[in-house]
Parts: sequence; structure tokens; C-alpha cells
Amino acid sequence: MEALLSKFANPPSKLVKQFLELCTISNGFLDINIVTKYIVDSLSKIGIEAKIDENQNITAEIAKNLDFKRTIALHTHLDATRIGELTEIQVEQNDSDYIIKSEKSNFAASTFFAITTMLNVANESSNFKHGPILLIFTVNDELSLKGASLIPKWPALSFNALINLNSFNGDEIVVGGPIGKNFNISVKADFHDPEENQCVVSAVCSGLNGGCVSDVNANAVQWASSVLFQLSHSQIPFRLISLESGDYQYTVSTNYDLKILVPKEKGEEAVNIIHAAHMASVMEYVRSDSSNFNTIITEIQPQKALSVEYTLAITNFLSLLPSGVITNSLPYQGFETASNIGKVTINSEKIEILLQGLAMASGGMDRVTKIIKAAARTSKLNITVEEKDNWPQWGPRRRGFLVSILMSTGKEHFGKDLKLGLMPYAIAPSVLYDNGYDEASYAAIGPKISNFRAVGESISTDQIEKWAEYVISAIKNLA
Repeated sequence: MEALLSKFANPPSKLVKQFLELCTISNGFLDINIVTKYIVDSLSKIGIEAKIDENQNITAEIAKNLDFKRTIALHTHLDATRIGELTEIQVEQNDSDYIIKSEKSNFAASTFFAITTMLNVANESSNFKHGPILLIFTVNDELSLKGASLIPKWPALSFNALINLNSFNGDEIVVGGPIGKNFNISVKADFHDPEENQCVVSAVCSGLNGGCVSDVNANAVQWASSVLFQLSHSQIPFRLISLESGDYQYTVSTNYDLKILVPKEKGEEAVNIIHAAHMASVMEYVRSDSSNFNTIITEIQPQKALSVEYTLAITNFLSLLPSGVITNSLPYQGFETASNIGKVTINSEKIEILLQGLAMASGGMDRVTKIIKAAARTSKLNITVEEKDNWPQWGPRRRGFLVSILMSTGKEHFGKDLKLGLMPYAIAPSVLYDNGYDEASYAAIGPKISNFRAVGESISTDQIEKWAEYVISAIKNLA
């Protein structure tokens, strides 16, 4: 911390210093307790009591100091890098401003900014007039706004406007969510007994999490299928025993457990190919060789497996499925049509793929659907594709009170119009209604700042200051 502070010609503001403190917490926080304690302690120092549930979700209420009717909720999820990932934070001067960045990894700048901003609202709340303000911090969630509905065992949180501070990418206000559709894909399983002189090679990745993972087209199935794809180009006749990857609830997880059957004399070569293919995928995300990944030749008894030909057909099918960002969709240029494969299960009992498609326009969803069906139709496998759980696009409402005030505040604060957009994640209005939220159409995601991506994140101290001030201005105007 002292090394970072020494980069400044003059001591940085309390706001910037708090952001840097968060950046240096254990170089990331797989152990979320470290961050929840930081938040709770920070609020306690100014007399605000935080409630924590068994999963480390936090809520706190800042009491109103004027009889305003509207309750404003601020939300962030607490996802960030893992402890031990290379998150070398750097501070560089840029004219009178300073840039805080990390070239090699995601150092969770968006999360840290959101936490810093919310704590700043708490710190400054006695200095401006406002109604009730809710602070909501949720963990183990990649769907941002939806995270506020995932807090277990608490009464529904009642608010008139929800502003998520976690999804930043330019001077935009993001309201509402895209068209969504789930696909259940099943493939007929055809397993056979192992041949003689075979060994089992296992590859286990405990995963790297974050919504930012999908921004670089990475997820569990893509990583595992890239391993299989590289093996298919080798001279090793491998057979698939099992693959368990991803999580359908959190569609951008990158954990997987892969087992294949190979001739014993090819075991070491297979291990080397798998490891190299996996690390190539990891490098696209963290730009370093850090990964909780293990590849071994196991001593377990060889098990039933798909034939070599069937394994290659499965590999080809997985590689054809849309994964991550595939196209831009008008009228929201810059907001992508995406599909994240949520979960794949392959074992001797079943082969099942659960996929979620998202699109900013109906044409984008048609494209996702066509790609999936074309991959199934051209495959030599017996594949069934079931479409289910459609939900409509919602927002943005230019004339709604939340949007209009966020936009007018931006004009007043920055001297220019902010852009409107949709969040490229699946958030159905029913998610809010079903959980008892008031006036779900007032829920919003925004504002968005900087150009955060999975690798090479950066934020200027000027942005931290200006957007933190903007949030307080928006709260005052919304009340």
C-alpha cells in the first residue's frame, strides 16, 4: 500500500485511498470473509449496522434525514479475483491525473469502485438530504442486478429505485435486460468397455469466476472442449469417460473435471497436450500461468468410455456451439448477443448440455437458435434440442422517472448526455416481481464507467472522484 501511495505527488483523497486499500486486500479475495469484514467495519465506524447472512451477503440501511418517500437501493456483487492470482496493481501519472491499472489480470476494479462508492455514500450521508438508502452487497453471483434477489432467508427488500454499480463500460446508463432463452440439449450416450493396456488421464480445473470471464469468451465448457479439440488433432486415440463442467446457475464459471481413456504409452503425451491447451485458454483470461489446475494419470481402474469416433463427434459438436459474445445487435450497438454454455454433464448414464442464450434484439436470438440447431443437425450424433423459459427484453424507459433523472443528472454533472443501453445478462422483470420488489420497472443498472475487461483493467482517480460524486447527486435528485 505504501508503495502505491508513494506514486502520488500529493496524498490522494480519502476516496482514492480507500479504493487502493481494497485493491491490495490479499491480491484478490477468494475468502469473501476478508471483504465482508472490511465493509462491516467501515460502516460500523460511522454508526451504521450491517446485517450478514450465512452466505456473507450484506445489507445495511442508511436512515433518512428528511421525509422523502422513495427508497433508493445501491447494489454490487462481491465477485473478484482469487487469492494468489497475479494482480500487480500499478499507479501511473497522466498529466494531473493518475491511472490505477493491472496489465496481467482482472483486479476487480469494477467491484472495488462499487464498494468504495457505496461506502462513500454512507460516509457523506449526513451532509446531504435524502430518504432511506439501502446498501446491498451480494456474493457468488454473476448476474449483477439479479443478485439482489438471491439473498436467502430475508424479507423482500422494498425499494423504489435500484442502481447497480458493478457493470461499467463507458459513459452509459444501463437499464433493463435482454431477450433470454434456455436450451436443454441431450445426446444419446453410447459407452463401451475399455480396451487392454489403457490408462485414465484426469484434468481438474477448480475454476476462475467472474462476469468478466464471459467478456473474453471463456467458460468451463469452452475451456474443456478446447482441450478435447487439441487432443483430436494429435495422433492419440482418446476416448471420453466423463466431463462435468460449469454451473447452470452461474453461467460463466470455468470449473471442470475431465476424464479420458488413452493407450498407456500415450499417457504422458496426453497429459502434456491437455496442460498446454488449458494454459492457452487461461492465458486469454489472466495473462499469466496462475491456475488451480491439475493433470494426472490416475491409478483407477479404466472405466467404460465413448468410442474414439463418438468422442470426436462430441468434441466437434461442443466446439460448434456458440460461446460468449458472437455479434453486435442493433439498435444497441456495442451491446452484444451472447450465449454462455452453463453446464455440461457427460457420463455413462447421460450426455446433457444446458445453455443460456441472450440477445439485445430478436434477430440476435434467432441467430443463437439457428447456430445451435445447425450444429445438432449436421452432427452424426442423436441430438435433441429443447427450447424453454423464454423471457422478453425489457427497458430502457427513456421517460421513466429513474432513467430521466439519471440522464439529467449526468447532463448536469458531466456537461454532456450519457448513453442508454441494456445489460448483456439475463434479467427477467419477473425475477424482481416474484421476490416482492416494488415497482420493478424502476430497477436499473448504471452508471457505467471506464473500459473494464477481464485483462488489463484500468480506472483513473478522476473517474473515481467524478462518478462517486455523480452517484450522490443522483440519490439527491431521485429522492
